[in-house]
Amino acid sequence: MRRKFFVSAVATALAATTVAVAAPMLTPAASAISTTRPKAGGYFTTHAAPFPTGKQCAAKLHKSTWEPRPENKAANHKVVPKKAIHLPKNTGFDTKWNQQYKSRVTGNYKGTTDELIQWASCKWGVSDELTRARAVQESKWRQSQLGDYRSKSNGQCPAAEKSDPCPTSFGILQSKSTTDRAPIPRAR
Repeated sequence: MRRKFFVSAVATALAATTVAVAAPMLTPAASAISTTRPKAGGYFTTHAAPFPTGKQCAAKLHKSTWEPRPENKAANHKVVPKKAIHLPKNTGFDTKWNQQYKSRVTGNYKGTTDELIQWASCKWGVSDELTRARAVQESKWRQSQLGDYRSKSNGQCPAAEKSDPCPTSFGILQSKSTTDRAPIPRAR
């Protein structure tokens, strides 16, 4: 009986050691840099709060030099200073949003288009595959995309806007802004 237990314990330890040693070889490290597009199924799943911080998400990214939209490089490497982000208190959201989640809007990451999609998806608890699909639908992954044009006469254009009709949606996910104090500052 003791021998059977000993053999079982050794086999279990050996299996655990094999998994512990082989796992890093089978799974690429988040810090490794590849040159390929994202894997099918993505890297992050949709989940409820609590959400990881921007720093925690940056550490979990699957980095790649793959860039389907090289023209996004300048926008992808621009970080807007926190003090330049103007998010008015929105009565359409409850107190919890205004107290806990509004401050999470930072845009504090630089990388390829897909790395930014991963980072934002991780930070907000959304599947990166879902965010990629939204980006394709909204802009074909183009950071410079303008949309939802409105006539200046309807009062939805920022005062400084010269064009008529003017765009009211901006960027890769078509963030909506019909005021001077845009949710995404200087979205263009």
